[in-house]
Amino acid sequence: MNEAALTSLAATVADRLCGENEHICVALIRQLAAGQPVSTAHLAADIAMEEPAVNAVLQQMSDVAYDGDGQVIGFGLSLVPTAHQFSFNGRTLYTWCALDTFLYTALLAQPSQVVSHCPVTAQKITLAMTPEGITELSPTSSVISLVIPDGSIADCRRSAFCNYGHFFPTPEAGATWLRDHANGVILSIADAHRLGRLLAEHRAMLAGG
Repeated sequence: MNEAALTSLAATVADRLCGENEHICVALIRQLAAGQPVSTAHLAADIAMEEPAVNAVLQQMSDVAYDGDGQVIGFGLSLVPTAHQFSFNGRTLYTWCALDTFLYTALLAQPSQVVSHCPVTAQKITLAMTPEGITELSPTSSVISLVIPDGSIADCRRSAFCNYGHFFPTPEAGATWLRDHANGVILSIADAHRLGRLLAEHRAMLAGG
């Protein structure tokens, strides 16, 4: 995918992730990166907002995962295990989709290591990266999938967007998946890394830095 197409795709996804609430979303992701549940009080203090206002925004977002104490434990970046293990800065967390691993490497400005498995072949895929590039990849032919959101913010829900973001060991395995997902695309790891960085830059801009 060329640079113009990646830039356009990054803008489309970023605009539909949180809309006008990107400052809250980005702050929440950065707090989850500490590896502990996040209280609405702590989040509100971090962004200098009243807790009821922050809580109202979170309640409108269907894809926030909570623990039994009402603290956030997942929002793209997750304390609960998923198919995509994401390790950085001595911590092991998880992400909701393959693209998230590239996005959060850039957004958190940290090197990361990823372990995932192909939904078609069950083969393990591993990679290591920095915000600047890929440092290790096995198999080297690996690719990722994603669906392109079409419409409103609702189209970026976990069930309609994140659940279709996978790693595949080969383009052929990705093509097998793509036959049943007409709105999906397959990206090389290099393109996924670039898209993640563009998406992080766009989200940070929307969040105000």
